[in-house]
Amino acid sequence: MAELTSWCRGCSSLCGVLATTAAGRLERVHGDPGHPLSGGFDCAHGRAAPYRINRADRQRSILRADGAGGLVVSSWELALDDVGAAIQASVRQHGWQSVGLMVGGSALHSQRLLRTIAALRERLGSVSVFTPRARELQPLRQASRLVLGRAVDLRTDLARVHHLMLLGGNQLDQGWAPGHAGQALLRRLDTAGRRRLRLCVADPRRSRLAARASTHLSIRPGTELYLLLGMASAMIRSGWVDEQHVRERTRGLDALARALEPWSPARAAELCGLSVADITGEAMRFSRAPTAAILASPQALGTPWSTLTAWAMLLLHSLTSNLLEPGGLYAHPGGALDASQPELCDSSLALALRRGLKVLICVGCDPVSSVPGGGRLLPGGLERLVCIDRQLHATALAAHWVLPSTHFFEEPELCSSDASDRHWLQWSSGLVVQPPGCRPPWELVAGLLAAGDPSGAGSAFAMDHPRRERDALAVAAAGLGMDAGVLAGLVQPQLTHTDGRPRGFDGGAVDRSRWMVHHPDGRLDLSPEPMIQALARHVPAEQGGAWPFALLSSARRDPAQGPWDREPGAEDAGVGLHPNAGFPQGLAVRVVTPHGSAAARVVLDEQLSPHAVDLPMGFEADAMALVDPTHLDPWAATAWTDGQPCRIESAEPSAAAAPKPLA
Repeated sequence: MAELTSWCRGCSSLCGVLATTAAGRLERVHGDPGHPLSGGFDCAHGRAAPYRINRADRQRSILRADGAGGLVVSSWELALDDVGAAIQASVRQHGWQSVGLMVGGSALHSQRLLRTIAALRERLGSVSVFTPRARELQPLRQASRLVLGRAVDLRTDLARVHHLMLLGGNQLDQGWAPGHAGQALLRRLDTAGRRRLRLCVADPRRSRLAARASTHLSIRPGTELYLLLGMASAMIRSGWVDEQHVRERTRGLDALARALEPWSPARAAELCGLSVADITGEAMRFSRAPTAAILASPQALGTPWSTLTAWAMLLLHSLTSNLLEPGGLYAHPGGALDASQPELCDSSLALALRRGLKVLICVGCDPVSSVPGGGRLLPGGLERLVCIDRQLHATALAAHWVLPSTHFFEEPELCSSDASDRHWLQWSSGLVVQPPGCRPPWELVAGLLAAGDPSGAGSAFAMDHPRRERDALAVAAAGLGMDAGVLAGLVQPQLTHTDGRPRGFDGGAVDRSRWMVHHPDGRLDLSPEPMIQALARHVPAEQGGAWPFALLSSARRDPAQGPWDREPGAEDAGVGLHPNAGFPQGLAVRVVTPHGSAAARVVLDEQLSPHAVDLPMGFEADAMALVDPTHLDPWAATAWTDGQPCRIESAEPSAAAAPKPLA
């Protein structure tokens, strides 16, 4: 047996792990206590890797649709010919915008795949790239474009912040946040002295982290916008703003004050299910802290007004001099896949199909189950639907082609992290041999798009990953002020030992004090016209009456991506309800929204807000059938996954066993 150092690519945190292998088989994965960034933390993503890699029913054969609703074994050569011909025909008629890539799960954190896609887009043109990460990235990028004058990737300075407001999500059990917020926050919460963190959690569930916070605001799902507006209104009305900063570095305060008049703390409290004291108290604490910041989960941005919510976040930071400052939000040098051709939100798939998308290649994702209305949208009018994955999920079963891919622990990788506040580079060899028939996702994507290039450029350019890896190192070296050759040597595992184990290269802290305002006057715009107009038109969702509850569908209770990723014996999530909702444990019900319905069994959860209906995606019930695929944020294209009005109806009893309550 051997114990190897590597790092998990299941989420953006890129935690260091120790992996035990025996006879070429991955046996165990757990956190690496010697890793400088993650310090021994791990979660279900990494721990479940041996199960995911070694499953007997893992997909190892190339499959094609047989025309009768089934899949039959085929070959890579036939797949290249067929998909390549379909792409060429589509590109000749409609251009490269008719070809799309949907990248999800751990594939989003494969630097080889992302560099390959960026090179192909540069070479071929406007290939659309859809990702679930854009649900989090795009609202803030769009808001920063308006407030700062250019889209900037903003991060929360967890190492220096004194007062943190956390919007939604269970950060201890889900890896959604940069640098894994749950882990970083626990360290800060346990720190004694004047740098100890004061934490406020605004979440419909009293999560483990919320239970440790100084303040827990049990808001109604989808009302984060109103909480932030009420706080901004309280700051302006009470004079809790940094007057010198606002006077010298911002513009538009008077217009903002007028726009916020209808959004008083009293109205915000009513919409959020809180008290006025909750709103004003948090506004005062945020404004008086030495440094303060907000960290928003995808759940907090899961509405058709996500860009408004992101703008309201930037307002609170701007009014208190915590935007583009250490301890607040800072401009991170990392960022999206390609700033010139940004990632698209995966929930915008319906729009893309209406605009002529003809070929869709899905990498490590199941859009039938994870995007609004996916079961009705796909394969739809697509000429080719291709799945690159390790399992036969709902999308794979509906696809024209299924191409088996490797797991990230089976691939070598060089990564520069854009999730932490340090310039961190690490390299790992493949821990186990790639199974016969399975290929790396980047190789499959490169081969398909190269075969579909009508110019006949061939696959040599598309698959020249070593050159792109050298280019990536050169860019990283330039950013660090180092020689590229020296850096290349340092990141090789045999030269980067810490206590005898290869871990990575630490290039030092990211500069968190850059003033990245691009308006001609160098000032933050507090009242950009598109946001002021959108706020004036905004009408909160109906509450009560026929729709007494609000839906939560993006806040998974565990970090598993879907049924195939969960370990054996994991139970179905059911639909979480507070005991006061009036439905008994195990009852068969239907969750109904204005757009659709889904059947599930009740799981009583005392930690959940009485206003909330928790039906996470990726389980037995089709949560995305409840979400309108056409009602999207006009800037970021996020759907209404969280906060949509809903009700619970009793359904016919079933012989299935009732699930256990949540722990």
